[in-house]
Amino acid sequence: MTVVQETHIQAPLGKLKAPMPDDRPWQVLGSLLPFNSPDHKLWWEKFGSITQDHLEGTNYSVGAQYRYLLMLHSMILPVLGPLPNKARTNLKWPFFLNNNDPCEISVNYQGNSEPCVRLAIDPSGPMAGTKQDPMNDHVPRRLLENLTSMQSDIDFQLFDHFNDNMVLSNKMARNHWESVKEHEIKSQRILAFDLQDDSFTVKTYCVPLIRSLTTGVDPLSLTFDSIKAICSDSTVLSALSMVDNYLAGPESLALDFNTYMSFDLKELVDSRFKIYVAAKVKSSEEAYDFWTLGGRLKGEEIERGFELVQRIWDIVWESPLPSGKPREYIPIHWNWEFSPKSPYPVPKAYFQLWDEYDGVVPEAVTSLFEHLGWTEYLATHRKIENASYSAFDLNKTVEVYTWVSIAFSNKKGPYVTVYSNPAACL
Repeated sequence: MTVVQETHIQAPLGKLKAPMPDDRPWQVLGSLLPFNSPDHKLWWEKFGSITQDHLEGTNYSVGAQYRYLLMLHSMILPVLGPLPNKARTNLKWPFFLNNNDPCEISVNYQGNSEPCVRLAIDPSGPMAGTKQDPMNDHVPRRLLENLTSMQSDIDFQLFDHFNDNMVLSNKMARNHWESVKEHEIKSQRILAFDLQDDSFTVKTYCVPLIRSLTTGVDPLSLTFDSIKAICSDSTVLSALSMVDNYLAGPESLALDFNTYMSFDLKELVDSRFKIYVAAKVKSSEEAYDFWTLGGRLKGEEIERGFELVQRIWDIVWESPLPSGKPREYIPIHWNWEFSPKSPYPVPKAYFQLWDEYDGVVPEAVTSLFEHLGWTEYLATHRKIENASYSAFDLNKTVEVYTWVSIAFSNKKGPYVTVYSNPAACL
């Protein structure tokens, strides 16, 4: 047996353990890169490890793994704040994502395409929530500016427009603080990244609730009006009106406090708008009504898509809740996508699975992928799942999985995204 002598590299911060020949990119970088704080290192150990599992499990090149792990270390982890403790009592800025957590990671699966790893973060500064920076005003845009060093085509026109029209600035918040301070979650901007092997795309989520509290304009109207103020494309506006008319109806079950929208940080002609609403859906008939916008969306594409929604619905509905209480509804976030390329909005269903046994998600994903004949994708999903659980010695009752989303289009066919919450792995 050969004994490998441990060596060190002399660096500005002192002696660092040299990487071993078989180390993965996450291990190599962790042995070489400095950390600004204990939380920075803790995030690297948790989020960095899980990101490595996802990139490796979906067969990203070694070069892409290094590039995105370096981006995570140098730009993203420093703006996640402290690693949440189990009770979330150490968080000064209440986050919008999941169960008050600042990040999530997901894999998007589409027929005839390589799986795509996605990151979503709620970036915050050290003064977020204080008198100096009550609405966390500056960090999201500053992060995007930093990212242009890696991806020069990030376009700021839409970000600046919706920032001015949908969210509340520090100055406005100070003038309306009595209204604002009562609302616990003040987060208004989420950034999300689709990581391709050689490049990435960015989209921003805007949450209009706080702006709504100070203006008296409901969140959906703020959203629709903000899109109309910058987009004059008749195709987009026609599709937008279908969703507007449906959600404005007296029978709408949408919850205003979970209304938000997203857009690509691209030039206006190439961007997509997505509107999200949440609902406590009590039957598959109600789910079908959301999916079809009350019958406004028709055709084979819509029906084939809902077959997948129905499959997930049946599995989740028949699964017992950990609380032991009878199931009365399934929380679903509905999304409709608009772009100049389609005269009709494309629906997507996000099954919110925070309060489920984690075993429900593998069962639902396995059933769906087997139904679609996605044997390779199923193997990929299981590989990532096993790596993530084994890395932190987790059991199957922790809340690692947060969402499963489903959509369908004639061009893309079915596409499914499985979301995980790295902050749950404490």
